[in-house]
Amino acid sequence: MANKQQGTGNQQQQQRTQGQGKQQGQNMQGQGMQGQGMQNQGTQNIQNEGMQGQGRQQQGQASFDSSYWQQQYQSEPYYNQARNFGDYEPAYRLGTESRSRYAGQRFEDVEGDLRGEFEASRGDSRLGWDEAREATRAAWDREDRMETRGRDRQGEDR
Repeated sequence: MANKQQGTGNQQQQQRTQGQGKQQGQNMQGQGMQGQGMQNQGTQNIQNEGMQGQGRQQQGQASFDSSYWQQQYQSEPYYNQARNFGDYEPAYRLGTESRSRYAGQRFEDVEGDLRGEFEASRGDSRLGWDEAREATRAAWDREDRMETRGRDRQGEDR
């Protein structure tokens, strides 16, 4: 009788262990699916980046495109080899995001405000305003070009 109870106990232990194994397997599958979803989301984000320029000016918002500037900054005429992307990034962000806030105004007319914003938001950037100004202006001008293209496309659709 004791052997029979031990056998039943062993079977119950095996069933619990198997149940835990199935649960762990399901969790791992779920994690795999989550990872796959995250990967698909990343791909979707990349595909949508090209369309952002078309709609963002209509919404009055600018979306900072870090990947563009990370690839571009070393080709810019103001680039200093002693600086890295992290130094330029706050200036690019400022130029991109401030363009829609100062819509209809010239860079030179709001430069004092931009300088103050840069000083307040520069983080660990080693750029002073004189260096950051050029990068901010480059991003500002890029936003202007993208807005103009968006308006041109709207005109073509009519």
